[in-house]
Amino acid sequence: MWYCHLSLELSFDMIQIYIDYTDAFDIQIQGHAGYAEKGKDIVCASISTLYQTLMMSFENDGYGTLDHIRSNDGFEHVRIHDVAREGLGVITAFVIGCEAVSKAYPVYVTVHNELT
Repeated sequence: MWYCHLSLELSFDMIQIYIDYTDAFDIQIQGHAGYAEKGKDIVCASISTLYQTLMMSFENDGYGTLDHIRSNDGFEHVRIHDVAREGLGVITAFVIGCEAVSKAYPVYVTVHNELT
């Protein structure tokens, strides 16, 4: 599971979110917002909460199949395929939420949404 926090070893200045679809939904999140120190960064917490809700919805409710490609500090990559109609709503809510955070904090979050 992806949890964002400030790290001295990483020099990410913002969170980059990439969302695409070819034969599956492809979601990559990388970086750290750097809005505040670890444990107080509301920007990181927002994206982390959206992502965890997305993942838990698919894991718990069976709205599709998840392929975790890579997960580590400051980087998450998942592909979601065989998505049920309910799963499309969950993905849409995730995208809308990420774009709202990006709009509110454009210096700290960028969304590259290839779905539109």
